[in-house]
Amino acid sequence: MVDAGETALSDVLFERNGRVATVILNAPERLNALSNSMMKKIGDAMQEYEADDSVHVVVFRGAGRALCSGSEVVEIADLYHEVGAHTDRRELNKLAMWFQRNIWEFSKPTILEVKGYCYGGANLFLAFCDLVVAADDALMGPNENRGMALDPSMALWTLTMGIRRTKALFLTGDTIDGKKAEEYGLVNKSVPADELETYVDWLAQKIAKTDLSLLSLLKQGANMVYDVMGAYPMFKANVMFDHMAHMDSKFGETLHRVKRDGPRAAFNWVYGENDDPTFLEGPPKKKAD
Repeated sequence: MVDAGETALSDVLFERNGRVATVILNAPERLNALSNSMMKKIGDAMQEYEADDSVHVVVFRGAGRALCSGSEVVEIADLYHEVGAHTDRRELNKLAMWFQRNIWEFSKPTILEVKGYCYGGANLFLAFCDLVVAADDALMGPNENRGMALDPSMALWTLTMGIRRTKALFLTGDTIDGKKAEEYGLVNKSVPADELETYVDWLAQKIAKTDLSLLSLLKQGANMVYDVMGAYPMFKANVMFDHMAHMDSKFGETLHRVKRDGPRAAFNWVYGENDDPTFLEGPPKKKAD
């Protein structure tokens, strides 16, 4: 693993404070967009934490002003542009199962700290981590659903906050802030941004006081309820729906534009001018005569 002192060299940092391990996404210049390199390092670290009984809790947070803006889109374009259906399915399954294996099936509690933005691939952290604490002004949601792909985490969101709220967010591609996410049950707690890290560190240390064997049983017992309800097959089905969305010509054109024009121009083409109010805000009020 990478020592926390190597800030300038690594896109992921690892810290220890007693029984709590912290994983820090450290690519603030791109809002911590997830790259293959980052996921490899995190996956290796999670295997080490699994085998280390001195680790009781793992915290995920982002350096800079955001947790994570999603997957690194240039790498996505390199990986998925003009590939066959089999390759697309294989790579999507690898991505989805990474979260299943390293977060959901990880035997110890995980806490996600959300600030700034939590979009795209980061929604899988949001779906699979055991506890989530967000800044009041953090923004999260399946914004890519408006024109690029389908978020496989929809299955877990439906179980977490109900089908009506999930449909409203996924059909509109809207985002919600931390306060609303707490009201919806998508996160456990929303706090002022300047109190976020302090609260998460306190919560992690509070949980870490409990015996590891009991923590593991408590987590697995709760997860098993979702497993019996069909969370895993529902998640796998949504991975396949995402694959079907990739077969649409717009996804391919988006990746072509990413490679030709760069991500910003490609996203402007996908989303256009989108300053509409959210479904919670409703239509703009008419000005009085």
